[in-house]
Amino acid sequence: MNEDASVLVVGAPLHDGGVVDGGKVVVYEWDVGLQTWVPTLDVDGGFASGLFGWSVSASGDFVAASEPGGAFGFGDVVITRRTAPAPWVGDGFLAGSEFLGSYGFDVAIDVDATSGAMVLAVGAPLQDVLGVQDQGVVDVYERQGGAWPLREELTTFGTGLHAFSGWSVDVCDGQLLMGVPGSMDIPGGRALAYRWDGAHYGLTLSHWENQAGSRLGQSVALGSEYGLVGAPGNDPLGLGADTGRVSVFQRNPLGDWAGDGLFWTGGAPAAGAQFGFATALGDARALLGQPFASSGGLASAGRVCAVDLTSELVHTDLGSDLAGTAGQTPELTGVGGMCDKPIQWLAASKILPGASVWLVLGVGPDPLPFKGGVLVPRPDIVLPLGPSLPSGNVWLAFLVPTGLPAYSLWWQLWVVDPGGFAGFAATNALRADYPAY
Repeated sequence: MNEDASVLVVGAPLHDGGVVDGGKVVVYEWDVGLQTWVPTLDVDGGFASGLFGWSVSASGDFVAASEPGGAFGFGDVVITRRTAPAPWVGDGFLAGSEFLGSYGFDVAIDVDATSGAMVLAVGAPLQDVLGVQDQGVVDVYERQGGAWPLREELTTFGTGLHAFSGWSVDVCDGQLLMGVPGSMDIPGGRALAYRWDGAHYGLTLSHWENQAGSRLGQSVALGSEYGLVGAPGNDPLGLGADTGRVSVFQRNPLGDWAGDGLFWTGGAPAAGAQFGFATALGDARALLGQPFASSGGLASAGRVCAVDLTSELVHTDLGSDLAGTAGQTPELTGVGGMCDKPIQWLAASKILPGASVWLVLGVGPDPLPFKGGVLVPRPDIVLPLGPSLPSGNVWLAFLVPTGLPAYSLWWQLWVVDPGGFAGFAATNALRADYPAY
């Protein structure tokens, strides 16, 4: 959908029109008088197994649709433009440079905020670079005088075989976000953000995940203020493989990415649900896919979470951890709830297996020296949580009350650990800021 919600593009890559799996793209325009979507362009793909409509994108009066199996296996992208009196006319045809390079696996089109030019990014994650198999690239084009010359080609070096750079890509206001889910030097994948300076794209963010199989960067979405990176294979809470998560980044007024990114796991995280398989973003509102989640009593029915990023639970790391056995320092991470019910998750790791764990919760901070460390929360509530798991993990889930004004709480876990100073270890403290749900 384009920015003013007047154009909606739908791809059907497995549609059999004149050829098997040739694909189809249908463009709809919103009719204000009829208050309904009216199809104004319907095009079938012309190549068998071309998969026309595999990826589609719209901005202003422009629509881009990819055909990764088109152009006799080299892949192509078709660009159309809305005009009058004819509804749509062809504006460009771009073809890949490598046979079976998956050119057009993902596409994104947007107006560059600095130059005012229309910019198109095309991912080709199976393209070889300097002999490195499936390293992948993102080709960025700028519309000039009715043509689409190449602005710059982006890739990642040193990532090894099958990095799949450009598996996902998005552009917004002169910024670009690229997913690299198969990065071999970073086993869980990475995402890279760039900013156009008028001559080149400069790297502004490198976000990665060390947990093997996380596939971080399988999906990305970029808006004027926020960026999303999906990792559907990640297990952030110890629930099992393919639980999935979405990292959320926010840009500061200078256009730089602030912080290390928050992450969420959906309203019903579960092993195999693959939260973050797909992401979409418009301003501060996001749609996050969880295709294999159980829903309505049906296994793997799938869910889509609709989220307002401005009203989510935020955790701030306050430090003050205390090392335990073998110098290992327990870590506490907070995750904000999303979807149909606000849930707070606390996940602790690197705790002595089988150790007694205590939760300290306060409505304010009151740092006090304790057992060689610092007890950060005011101890308004102190609860025994029992022994830690054999993996050294502890995780908790809380249903966040609704109907309350915004407030904050301070959290910390303390562990009975003979290897720690004075027989104790402690996680870092967290401040959780709860919006008015």
